[in-house]
Amino acid sequence: MDPKKVHFDLLVIDCLPNDTLLSALLRDGRIDGGKVKFSVLTECSDDSVSIMYPLTDDAHSHNDATFVSRIVDEPQVDEDDWQEACEDLIDYSVVNSPSHEDRIVPAKSKTGSPSHKAKVGSPRSQENKPDEKMYARWQTLAEEVLKRFDEEMYTKWQTLAADVLKLDLQPKESEEQEENRRKELDKFAEPFVQEYHNVNQGTTVLMMQELIRHSKSVGVLGKGNNLCGTCFRVGPKFVLTNKHVTDMTGLSRGSCSGAFVAFNYLKAFQSNDYSILYVKDVLYTNSRDDLDYSVLELDIPEDQFQMVQKRQPGLESLIEPTSEGSTVTIIGHPGSDPKKMDVRCPVVNPNDPKVTFYFKVNPNPMLLHSGRTIYKTDFAHGSSGSPGFDDDGKLVVMHADGYPLHKDSPTSELDQGIRLTAIREDLRQNKPDLFSAIFSPGTEEHTDKS
Repeated sequence: MDPKKVHFDLLVIDCLPNDTLLSALLRDGRIDGGKVKFSVLTECSDDSVSIMYPLTDDAHSHNDATFVSRIVDEPQVDEDDWQEACEDLIDYSVVNSPSHEDRIVPAKSKTGSPSHKAKVGSPRSQENKPDEKMYARWQTLAEEVLKRFDEEMYTKWQTLAADVLKLDLQPKESEEQEENRRKELDKFAEPFVQEYHNVNQGTTVLMMQELIRHSKSVGVLGKGNNLCGTCFRVGPKFVLTNKHVTDMTGLSRGSCSGAFVAFNYLKAFQSNDYSILYVKDVLYTNSRDDLDYSVLELDIPEDQFQMVQKRQPGLESLIEPTSEGSTVTIIGHPGSDPKKMDVRCPVVNPNDPKVTFYFKVNPNPMLLHSGRTIYKTDFAHGSSGSPGFDDDGKLVVMHADGYPLHKDSPTSELDQGIRLTAIREDLRQNKPDLFSAIFSPGTEEHTDKS
């Protein structure tokens, strides 16, 4: 009954109207039914006194309570209560199966089962055979139910969806009726299809060629044998990445030994003088979490300087404000994999209902920060520090965060990048010498007013 074994810190147990703590635990498929009988339940509370409750207690008298379970050697419930709970479980499971008329295990009455004690007895007697037989009955029932579950549940779901949406989801034999049915479905789907096409109108070959040129200035930051995140070239000898990436790599001012950036990680990791450059130092790290960026200086040999400028030019001249209703194309190394591109990720307005809902569930102030842009991408860990380009190929964000619905979620619901205009302005105010070194006097600047 250890929740850690089923990947939950806590198990939330649903209860039926007449449930005891025992019957509620037995019915939960995540819990080993053979151990329930030997479980001691202690309620957690704000008080310093721990209270143990019997398994036969009314479950609803403990609504919203949290218990700690401890397995002991002796049964914590007598045979009559155990028998009743087991019979109730089988009755409930069969009656609520998709085809309860065809019962796999006949449900016996609570008073008319002369052989029941032989089937349910103590697991400490006769090599646990009584409980093993009961478990086998549950398993047989469960397997049979699952065989019918998919098809019947899909039919039920389809019927429910048709009622809610007022749609006809059943194919017709008549060609005319079927044609009319499909027209109604297309009419219903049109707004959703249009919303997708409004954002995903395709990318021209010319734009893809431009993005591929920009991608040559994108690299993966590593140290020793570890690849830790993405970065990209700015100015004559610098790269920009997230502060949390430099922290994860173990880099700090004056401590960058063994750190490097590889710009040619496309298929297999290969080292050559022009594509792998070592990190000389961390010149500046923004101390505030809201902008989350670091500027690193590369150690570029003097005789290779011009070649590096040609092959991996700085992207600072491309910086532009983000615009509402646009998309972002992200180029980076998600999962520390070879360089990838996520094309035309939709930018999400902070007032969008999805953002509002997420903020209510997870009120993270960074989500609504004015120096950040919200969008949706499939890129995951390792892509932090990736540059993001708008529909015109302008550099608008540096990818920074993903926001999952809960901590164990494998994917994010919303994603976010730091606006490059905000980073540029922060450098201007707090590090003017570095600002001048990155942005040449002729670099045209536009302020983000969105």
